[in-house]
Amino acid sequence: MMVYEEVDWKKLDNDLFLALISSEECAFDLCLRLGLIDRERRCDCGRPMEMQKNRQEQYGFQFVCTASRSVCSKKRSVLSDSFFSGAKISIRTACKCIAAYAADLKSNQFGFYTGLQSPESIANWKNFFRDLCSAFVEESGSHKIGGVGCTVEIDETLVFKRKNRVGRLLSNESTGTWIFGGICRETGDAFIVPVASRDSATLFVAIQENVFPGTRIISDCWRAYDALASLGYSHSKVNHSVNFVDPEDPSVNTQRVERMWKTLKSTIPKECNSEMRWTYLAEFLFKKRNNWYNLSTGERIELIFKVLKNLKFCQ
Repeated sequence: MMVYEEVDWKKLDNDLFLALISSEECAFDLCLRLGLIDRERRCDCGRPMEMQKNRQEQYGFQFVCTASRSVCSKKRSVLSDSFFSGAKISIRTACKCIAAYAADLKSNQFGFYTGLQSPESIANWKNFFRDLCSAFVEESGSHKIGGVGCTVEIDETLVFKRKNRVGRLLSNESTGTWIFGGICRETGDAFIVPVASRDSATLFVAIQENVFPGTRIISDCWRAYDALASLGYSHSKVNHSVNFVDPEDPSVNTQRVERMWKTLKSTIPKECNSEMRWTYLAEFLFKKRNNWYNLSTGERIELIFKVLKNLKFCQ
C-alpha cells in the first residue's frame, strides 16, 4: 500500500493512483488527509463535534456532539456535507472518476477505468466536473492577464451558430452569441467573457476588467478598438482584410487567440443544448487558467482535489 506522505503528484499516473486507493479504507484516508472529509465540525447546538470510531457506521466513524447527552446527543455521518454525501457510489469509485476525468478519458475508457457501466452515469459525472469548473471560474471572478512587458492578443468571435446555415436552431441561437477574450503570449493565460454588444463601451469595460494596464495589446482593425491607447495600453493592430501577419512587424498578429477560438469550438459538441455549452466554455477557461495541458495526470488529480476541498456541499 502506498503511503500518502510519499506521493509525488507530478509522477503519479493512473496505475499508481489505483495503488494509492487500493481499498475503500485507503480512499477514505486519502480524502480525509486532503481535506475532502472534515476532521471536525460544529453541531447545530453550537458546540463542536468530534470524530469518533463506530464500527456500525459507514467507514467506521461518525461525528458526535461534545456536549453531555442530557444537553445534546446529535450524531452525524462522517460524510455529511462533503463531496461524497450526495454521491451514490463509493469513495473509491468517486476517486476513480476524478482520475478518469484528469486523464481526459473518452466515455468508454472512463467506464472501463471506473467500473461504471451506465452511459448516463458516465455522462452525469463528466457533466459534474464541467459544473465544478464553472463554479471555480464563477467564484474566481474577474481574472486579469498581461501587464507591463507582456503582450495580449484580443478578439471577439461568434459561437453557438449553425454552420453554413444548416441544422436546427436552438431557442436562443437565432443571432448567435458573441464572446470576447484574450490570451497572453508570455504566460498562456487567458480570459473569455460573453458580450451583449461589440461596441467600444462594452469591449473597453471587458478589457479594463481583464487586462492589466501597461499591457501591449494586439487586435484586428475592428473600429471599437481604436481608442485603446487612451486607456493606458500600447496598441498594435493587423488588417485581416490584407494579411494575417503585419509584413513590417511579424510580431503583430492574432494567431494565438484565433487558435484559442478554434480549440474552444472543437470542444463543444454540436448536439448539446445552449445551457450546457456554457459549461464547456467554463471548462476550457478553467483548463487555460490552470495550465491543464502542461500538468501531469497526478497534478491534475491534485488540482481537482483542491477545487473540491474549497467548495461547500450541503445535504
